[in-house]
Amino acid sequence: MTETNSLRYWSALIFSSVVSIIVALAIIGLSWYLLWKFVLIRFGVIRALFQLNNNDQQPSSTSTTGSRQQQQVQRR
Repeated sequence: MTETNSLRYWSALIFSSVVSIIVALAIIGLSWYLLWKFVLIRFGVIRALFQLNNNDQQPSSTSTTGSRQQQQVQRR
């Protein structure tokens, strides 16, 4: 009778440990994805680390203003 209880105890311990690790990894993965989508993608250093192209994002207003100023300087 104690062997059955011992086996049940160890199987429950292993099962709960595996489930806990899976849940923790899922939360970490989801958190990283959300941080990436909403915060980290905006920083050029992070994009450069992962060697991502900037084709999917529209140019910011400062770069547009900067290019307009360069065109005006070249016209003079």
